[in-house]
Amino acid sequence: MKKITLLFFSALTFSTLRAQLFEDKTGNMPVAATGNGTMDVASADLDGDGDPDLVLASEARANLVFFNGGAGNFSQDPQRMLPEFNPNDQFPGEDSEDVAIADFDLDGDPDLFFVSEDTPNHELLINDGTGRFAFADFTFPASTANGLAVFDVNGDEYPDILIGNRGRNQLFINNGNLTFTEETDSRWPANTDHTQDLKLADIDGNGSLDVVEGAEQGGSNIYLNHGGVFTEDNSRLPNFGQLMETRKVTLGDLNGDGHPDIYLANVGWTAGISGRDRLLFNDGNGYFSDVTEERLPPNGGTSLEALFLDFSGDGHLDIILTQFADEGQQACFAYLNDGTGTFTENTNDVFPAMNYNRGVGLHAADFNADGHPDVYFANHWQPDKLFFFIPAVMANEAIGEKAALRLFPNPAAETLRIETPGLAGGGRVVVLNSAGKAVAHLQIENGRASVDVRGWPAGQYWLRYEVAGQHYSQSFVKH
Repeated sequence: MKKITLLFFSALTFSTLRAQLFEDKTGNMPVAATGNGTMDVASADLDGDGDPDLVLASEARANLVFFNGGAGNFSQDPQRMLPEFNPNDQFPGEDSEDVAIADFDLDGDPDLFFVSEDTPNHELLINDGTGRFAFADFTFPASTANGLAVFDVNGDEYPDILIGNRGRNQLFINNGNLTFTEETDSRWPANTDHTQDLKLADIDGNGSLDVVEGAEQGGSNIYLNHGGVFTEDNSRLPNFGQLMETRKVTLGDLNGDGHPDIYLANVGWTAGISGRDRLLFNDGNGYFSDVTEERLPPNGGTSLEALFLDFSGDGHLDIILTQFADEGQQACFAYLNDGTGTFTENTNDVFPAMNYNRGVGLHAADFNADGHPDVYFANHWQPDKLFFFIPAVMANEAIGEKAALRLFPNPAAETLRIETPGLAGGGRVVVLNSAGKAVAHLQIENGRASVDVRGWPAGQYWLRYEVAGQHYSQSFVKH
């Protein structure tokens, strides 16, 4: 069992809300194909038709691709099933724990990389541009892996691969021809904690993506990137005073100060280890303090993923949390942000009741092209769930304050859409990366704009909007 992911949604005024924000649309996908140990979920336009398709990493089962036929209606294509690396073993697929989507050969379409824990094969699958995948002619060394981060380490624009292992992590540099050279010894520390998750952000403000690691054994760690060489610097983390068993790390600006904060989704499955999740605020210089007790509701100690997503449209990131629970108990939680990074639990106003107990993963995207984020729930050894946002609820006057800027989906993988519901007229938008460098200039027309972010490095970005002499800013995350 591995990584945990949180979605954040911006807070609403729910005291007079008349309906949930999401409706169950599980019937829009081949749900019978799930229920076999989904461990991770990702999405991208795999076949070039403009709709986000789904990719599922499965534990000791075949990994799956669900193609979006439009409006969030998903199906499997028998002609485009993912191939099996070793068809001669006794089970389909590998023990896949994590998946990353990236254009590894820079040919303009998304490829797939899966890491495996209890079987020996990590899988690199190359897209022919139509959503048909074949294995690259390169074999990665076997390792016991749960985590994965893909980003350009050496500055040549090709995605490199960091594999998070039970033991020392491994860093592979992309040679540009679908082969990779391991450069762990020259670029990565000797830490041998049992990695569960890896996330990217510019922690020290030098313009390079650093790594935040969640570990099952050992502890959470920060690795700073200096020219593609990483050093461990855990002086930036608080002294928790207890051991933790972290399954997932989620990064995002929760208190509106422009700096990425950290959420650690923890379990308490090992004797003597607390399962309390931890919320860490960034002081603006890349040093973190533990604000869990004063900012976060209590939880049941089995959190497997957290997702940050602004589902209310007020510009603040809220949290969706997924847990392991006994039959009949609650496993999905929605935490609402008051705008300062203080959260209250109000799940029943966000999601209808659902049969969902083995929550291991979350993913958000605009699956039905209505301009609002939808949510996929990975349910371990039970059928997965799919929920669509209900736009009519946003029109309800009881929802409360509208944001000056709406960015969606947030996080974004392909296209970021921008709306200015609280502002009249048009204005100029500048998008800045974590180093403060402008990466895009846009013009708002009729209250809307959009930007293609597919070629941008993963991490946090800032959008600054100027209109009628006023300035507004908001952050978003590029997957």
